[in-house]
Amino acid sequence: MDGNKIYYYRKKRGLTQKEASKGICSVSYLSKIENNSIVASSEIINLLYDRLEMTRSSYDETQIVHIKQEIHEWHRALIFHQEDRIMSGYQKITELMQDMDHPKLLLLYYTVCIRFHLYYEEQTKAKELLDQLDLLNQDRKIEDNELQYFIVFNNALYAEMICDFESAHEFYEKAYSLGSDIGKKDSDFLYHLAFFCMKIGMFHHGILFAKEAIADFDAIANYKRSLECHILLGRLNRYIKEYTTAKEHFKTALNATRTNPVFSEFMAPILYHFGKSLYDEELYEEAIKLFLESYDVTSINHAQVCCALSRAYFKTDDIEKAHSWLNNGFNAMETKEQSVDLIELMLHKFAMNKTEHTSAYQAYVEDTALPYLEKTQNRLFLLHLYESLANYYTAKHAHKSANNYYIKLNKLYKKYV
Repeated sequence: MDGNKIYYYRKKRGLTQKEASKGICSVSYLSKIENNSIVASSEIINLLYDRLEMTRSSYDETQIVHIKQEIHEWHRALIFHQEDRIMSGYQKITELMQDMDHPKLLLLYYTVCIRFHLYYEEQTKAKELLDQLDLLNQDRKIEDNELQYFIVFNNALYAEMICDFESAHEFYEKAYSLGSDIGKKDSDFLYHLAFFCMKIGMFHHGILFAKEAIADFDAIANYKRSLECHILLGRLNRYIKEYTTAKEHFKTALNATRTNPVFSEFMAPILYHFGKSLYDEELYEEAIKLFLESYDVTSINHAQVCCALSRAYFKTDDIEKAHSWLNNGFNAMETKEQSVDLIELMLHKFAMNKTEHTSAYQAYVEDTALPYLEKTQNRLFLLHLYESLANYYTAKHAHKSANNYYIKLNKLYKKYV
């Protein structure tokens, strides 16, 4: 146990083995202590404790087992999205971990804390802990394979959150491999993997993972997570134009939400995405009804719904309402900073004004929209705009510029295939 603890604190203090052992023992001897391959004298251990500013605590194994169980319960609450238990668990375990320096317990605690911060999109706090674990993992692999799996999974979630999709893709693949190696059946991981697949355009893969996840959630009667899977499957099937299947999933989710107030938080996104699917089917009047209902029940992202309503009314030739909802969309923007919603509104404005093939449109897309979307790696939107610009330059007989965008388009299509 001393070896694990000394290794942990040496890494935490940012010391090399040479720096930590200087004047106490040889580097090779310290290495053996850290690997628990020898039993060092109490004198050397005490000197190392002083050098590393370590506390001399003893562990009650019963207490350790209890805290470990509490951390696992807290982790389950995070996986099942049980809001009340998530916060109460955080407060309870933070108290239990006060002055705790048991290395393996700290690793587990930090791993679940990362998931907690990711759940609430606290990127900075999550990154600090990820860096700590990465430091500990640099020259000595964490022995617990399941813990290693969750650390890699957390890295995937973090990379996805900061829009580093290439790293996220690598971490998801590694986590999938680690999970397979240890026989880990993780429906939560499958859900997140399916959601990531949707973001990068791997829709059929996403459907397979989401189906596997929903079967697991149904088996344990976790209806909230099952509902999330239905929404995701509706969206994935919409992208591959399987509108009948998409409608079935959206209706299932909508019925569950209407009959159970506990799921009311999902009402607005279900209505919005169901409306988008109907819009793609050119069922504009039905889509408008759902968009209006979504607008009435949502407390956030009004700009997104306003843009959808403006598009739908424009398709029905109700130009007055289309302009009204477009203006509502711009007014609903809390900030004029660049965002997907603002780009959507601007592009729709070009469409309504029939100026999609003008130099103003080309300048906006190339100078404003593309830099933001490339930075955030919004693959689906980029595919649309690359094709749009390729067509724009082709119509202008600017074949070199058109070819550049076809190259970008093809490169992006092949990226995750």
